Amino acid sequence: MMAKRSHALVCGLSLAFLALSAAADGQVTSLKNPWLTVSVRASDGAFELRAEGLRDPVLTARVGAEINHQWIFSSDYPQPQVAESDFQDVLGQGRQLQVSFSGAAGQPNLRYVLQLYQGRPYGDLQVQVEHAGGQPVNLESIRVLDAIGDPRVNLGGAENADRVLSDSYSEDRPPLHIFDLGQAPIYLGEDEYGKDPSNLHMAVGSQLIYNRQSKFSLFLAALTSDRWLTIMHLQTASPGTARISSYTVDSTGTTEIMKKESIREDAASDQVELNLPLAPGTTIASEKLLSRSATSITLSLKPMAKPSVCSTTHAFPAPLLGAGGAGQPTISGFRRGPLPPMRNGWQNTCATWDSIIFMWMKAGPMTTASS
Repeated sequence: MMAKRSHALVCGLSLAFLALSAAADGQVTSLKNPWLTVSVRASDGAFELRAEGLRDPVLTARVGAEINHQWIFSSDYPQPQVAESDFQDVLGQGRQLQVSFSGAAGQPNLRYVLQLYQGRPYGDLQVQVEHAGGQPVNLESIRVLDAIGDPRVNLGGAENADRVLSDSYSEDRPPLHIFDLGQAPIYLGEDEYGKDPSNLHMAVGSQLIYNRQSKFSLFLAALTSDRWLTIMHLQTASPGTARISSYTVDSTGTTEIMKKESIREDAASDQVELNLPLAPGTTIASEKLLSRSATSITLSLKPMAKPSVCSTTHAFPAPLLGAGGAGQPTISGFRRGPLPPMRNGWQNTCATWDSIIFMWMKAGPMTTASS
């Protein structure tokens, strides 16, 4: 096990890259580091995410927002404007692309920022909605990622080899399980599952898709939790079918989640959807989503003398790792702040993202799908 190699891609709302390059014909603008490449298409402003070791993009995506109960997407705007610059934050420094969309009649402007870190195999993405003028509008959700490629997620192996781990709203509701793609049962609420599979893998905060053939994975995780809830909807073509038909990540409110929990018995008039007035001249941003990619992962816990990721005070999706049956690791929750020390003799060890991904893929007690 210790010698086994696997591949992982972790994507978030911000993507960072070492170098910026523009195609000679001006059709594509790209950022690249040894692990990740992201390219912005001049035609519609969509971005492609590639992982070192895979021939085709892992995903191609656009952004959007739900305004006055109607969705508008970056592809609905005229040709986007792309600007590049340096950046530096608590995670490090790197290059970033700012992609701006304007000129859609009666609609707010959209903007997203992709960041790629120098010397680190991850980045982040954040979307902004700017109401430049006119009448006030109401904002219900910000679509941070809307996969539009075919296939929606390409990990270099057959989709029926994909497995999915979806985080929950609280640390144990619904209980965390690893399911084969398309085999997640219907969640009825308050920890109760139905017997039949659904066509939805729904997650709050983070979601991992792992392909057992290619050993590549895609990990999306909220990097911040300042204002919104980050909800992932991974839908298949039909219940029990291992083919992804849509994949979205939204910054939104809690109503969708709570309709199956504490307000499930409340009157419809009390199940109020988020409706945020956006005055002219106002800009509001989504949460950030972490992105990481690597061509190999060490499947072990390694002591880190100076754990750089552990020094952040952002809301990392940091599992509190305890011990499951037969000493197997389990995930018991999420916390705000630095990654916690490992338990069971690893008091001085900070979990690397590699180790966390390993836990999520291999933790036996959490696995309910076929192996």
